[in-house]
Amino acid sequence: MQISKRRIRNATSYMRNVPEGAGFRVVARPNEQRLRACGFDPAPAVGTTLLPAIVGPTTRFNALGRFQPNKNLPKVERYTGSRSWTRRQYHGQDFEEVTDTVYYHRLCYQGDLVPPPSLEVSVQILNDETVVTAPREVWHVNAPSRTLHAINLMLELFGSCEIMTEDFAQFDDERIRRVNWAILPPGQDLFPQIRLHIARIMRGRKPDVERVIVERQATIFGYCPSQVFQGEAGFNDYIAYVFEDRGLVVLESVKYGNALYIVGEDWQGVSQRSKAEIINEGLHLNRIVHSEEWRARLADAMRIAA
Repeated sequence: MQISKRRIRNATSYMRNVPEGAGFRVVARPNEQRLRACGFDPAPAVGTTLLPAIVGPTTRFNALGRFQPNKNLPKVERYTGSRSWTRRQYHGQDFEEVTDTVYYHRLCYQGDLVPPPSLEVSVQILNDETVVTAPREVWHVNAPSRTLHAINLMLELFGSCEIMTEDFAQFDDERIRRVNWAILPPGQDLFPQIRLHIARIMRGRKPDVERVIVERQATIFGYCPSQVFQGEAGFNDYIAYVFEDRGLVVLESVKYGNALYIVGEDWQGVSQRSKAEIINEGLHLNRIVHSEEWRARLADAMRIAA
């Protein structure tokens, strides 16, 4: 995936076609001016590796780290610099020039130094073209900070970059073109991710409304789905719970007042359709309104499918 921005804030949206746990590289195609600014010779040899020169805030942090203030602690006096100045010291009508050194102190927050990532970049040849690549990384959706730093480092240095496999091939993004959903990685910590997705959708809503939505998800999650997808773009207000052993998928709306939809085994096919088509063309097996009996109706649907 090609990225052409000054800086990004979230790496996850740019890594959708990179499987969880897959190795990848952030690659840039620089011109001679950008190579020089980074610290390379105009025609660097393949394999040349260096710590990039400081050209902005990301490369500064990469090389030097940064101070992280703790505003919960009282300020302390800290030396901040010094300067010398020369003055005239008079003795009657006579004077002499005297040079003094002045030391400056001020009250500053206490804190810790965040160590620099010290990410180095290397020169490679790709299809007869000189490219610069960050070190191989492994993508983990729950730990995107190092990936975010690598992307922003390359953007600051070269203006654009792309995500490639560790062997410098393109990731297959066919799944992203076909499906309007982002799969959540399996594991015991899956439900907190669902809660986080709900919190983003429900931002600004009353806590008691959000609590009802979370309780609904907990009820569905209690049937142990084999996979969970969170909606993207037009499907943003839906979570898809896949029950492979039952041959069905539960499409649950996280917006107050919407219904729950159960669709069949043609999950990939249904996912290509718009939300309106799923509803209006009767592509769902069941529609359950979130009334008082919704839990019982869901239990019946699950029992029949089991």
